[in-house]
Amino acid sequence: MTDTAHVIARNSLALEPLAQNVRRARRTVVETLESADRHDLADNAALATSEIVTNAVLHAGSDIWLTVTVTADGALVEVEDHSRALPQVRSYDATATTGRGLSLVDQLVTAFGVRRIPGDGKVVWFTLGDAVPPTGAAVSRDAHRAASVRLLRVPVALYCTFQQVADGLLREYLLALSAGDASPAELLDWNLANEAFAELATGGSAAFATRDSDVVNLDLSLELGPRGAERFASMRRVLDRAVAMAAAGRLLAPPSQPEIVGLSNWCCEQVVAQLHGKEAAPWRPGRGARVPHSTPVEWDAADVNGSDRAIVAADDANRLIAVSHAAA
Repeated sequence: MTDTAHVIARNSLALEPLAQNVRRARRTVVETLESADRHDLADNAALATSEIVTNAVLHAGSDIWLTVTVTADGALVEVEDHSRALPQVRSYDATATTGRGLSLVDQLVTAFGVRRIPGDGKVVWFTLGDAVPPTGAAVSRDAHRAASVRLLRVPVALYCTFQQVADGLLREYLLALSAGDASPAELLDWNLANEAFAELATGGSAAFATRDSDVVNLDLSLELGPRGAERFASMRRVLDRAVAMAAAGRLLAPPSQPEIVGLSNWCCEQVVAQLHGKEAAPWRPGRGARVPHSTPVEWDAADVNGSDRAIVAADDANRLIAVSHAAA
């Protein structure tokens, strides 16, 4: 779509990485389409723009540049940020609190993709109608590779659960920071943690590919960019804070179980250790971690305790808090 003779309307907008700017981006795209009398594309464009700009706000942590171009054939929307973390379609289960955005985009648009820009940045784009996709080199996942590490004997089912939980915790933690007076150090720590999680999620895609098979454990390979040890140390710190906040009821994410926190800590420890020259050590079954206790739920257990049926009750952290006599 480089032939400007066929451009009917074009608009650009610079955005700070703030949640309220998702609405500004969506409105800009819709108004540009309507000015070109392409009302038929507005609804899908609004939803897809919301998802992609939200991803940039939550995962890039940099300024964002939105461009929408309308031709007689359709529309092209481009969202530029300055993070090397690449968007990925997740394979999370029905209970996950995040990870469905790109799957939704794929159903709404004609085509979408990512292209590289100088430095660490990228452009995520999508087209509607018969618009021609932009030219430019596709992003290489190996462009910033500096080191490789291996996670040995990873428990497949637990890993998939951990990645979903960590994704939700990082998202909720950033929203909590955005709502308060976050310091530059806290935001930097989150940005580094988010980059580490993106590398972990890329390497962890093999676990999701085998989740529904008979494979119980497998080895994962991670390709890391520069400063990997620093980023994974930040991921450990940020997830520790997020787990404590969730247990205190300060996040929408539910409290984490000890097994999930144990696997999270092990992943971060293995990356940092291997980047400092140590040999990879396999996961040991039964490893857990101490987690903060959530605030007890105030409720009357009399109906459970006095029932003649087999009933158990659990809190948000899956701890049993009441058992009927019949169940006992």
